[in-house]
Amino acid sequence: MDGNEQNNTTPASFEDWLAQQDEQVRALYDEHVKGLRSALESERQRA
Repeated sequence: MDGNEQNNTTPASFEDWLAQQDEQVRALYDEHVKGLRSALESERQRA
């Protein structure tokens, strides 16, 4: 398979799909989730 072809199989889960992405996509996801986790942790500490 060359760089222009895509694997057309459907990943079993979001985590499987994410694992197949390049480092830039995973870094963007990690940065997004970090903010959500921080907000959730703050709410848990206030409760």
